[in-house]
Amino acid sequence: MMFYLRCITYLILLVLTLPPIDGLLEPSIRWSRRLNGCGTLSDASPRKGNGVVASQSGQHVWITDDEGTLHILDATNSTSDEILFKPPAVETKRIESRSSVTLSQNETGVDYAVYAVVDVSTSDDPTDDSMTSSRIIAVYGGGGLLGELKWNATVKGIVTGTPQIGSGGNTTTIYVTHNVNNRGYLSVFSNEGNKTTLISSDKPFGPVTVFTFGGKDELYWGESGDSGYSDSGRVYQIAPSAWLTNSSTNDITTSTIVPPVIWRGERKRSRIWLGGKSSTIHGWTDGRPLSDVPTWSKQLGKSLRNESFRKFDCRASFSSHYLQAMYSFPC
Repeated sequence: MMFYLRCITYLILLVLTLPPIDGLLEPSIRWSRRLNGCGTLSDASPRKGNGVVASQSGQHVWITDDEGTLHILDATNSTSDEILFKPPAVETKRIESRSSVTLSQNETGVDYAVYAVVDVSTSDDPTDDSMTSSRIIAVYGGGGLLGELKWNATVKGIVTGTPQIGSGGNTTTIYVTHNVNNRGYLSVFSNEGNKTTLISSDKPFGPVTVFTFGGKDELYWGESGDSGYSDSGRVYQIAPSAWLTNSSTNDITTSTIVPPVIWRGERKRSRIWLGGKSSTIHGWTDGRPLSDVPTWSKQLGKSLRNESFRKFDCRASFSSHYLQAMYSFPC
């Protein structure tokens, strides 16, 4: 029997001042709040896959929990009321979520937020993914409609990771990978919720990463055979604006359940990192085709119980001056 510890959930805003290069400063706490609907062992709570995202303007903080509720907090006023969005219920199904939230925004405000929930069947075979569906949900991000439903759209099976918003072209586009009975699909939504399925495979997909370069979106993701424990899997790279097929045809050394991390520099220099089985990071550099073996691979710390365990979910963001963030934690 497996027991889950459901923690009392607080959101703590930390104010960080960039320290001198030779040391770190302690963050100061500006405010701390308990999320509505969270706080006891039986309540909802943010769990692995859920996330906390701040808007560029610094006005609001967006949080998802494991029962599909979207929490919106005013980051400038700790006494203001929390805004909650709860997805409409679906008959004979319960709502779950392992998705964070992605914002369509600029420096002045948020147009809309998008995240995913899974509608798990309570009356059919729970091992059959074809009886389970997911919804991509867009919620207004500002004005008098803040926290109101913009649109929601259904896809078959279980969404992997968090829907990603691309900024190439004249309008925003939402990209999502999802799996039905170990078959992977990549679907694309317009900012009004219209769906097109670009690619399908006979193997399941991991989460997708969107990288916008030269005004065009590029998508990267890997196969997630055996829930990320398989010894082989392909990496995909496409440019939807050109309707290209996947550029990788050969298996690499691992499957993956984490989105690739992409960096593109001057003179067409590029870096691609992918985390896979046995806590191993694979890297491709300077335009090396993804169909080739990685330029390098590095195994991180092993699990003392089982060296095949995946022990991390690595994410990185870069600016011209700092390595802004990189996280590693058990999964």
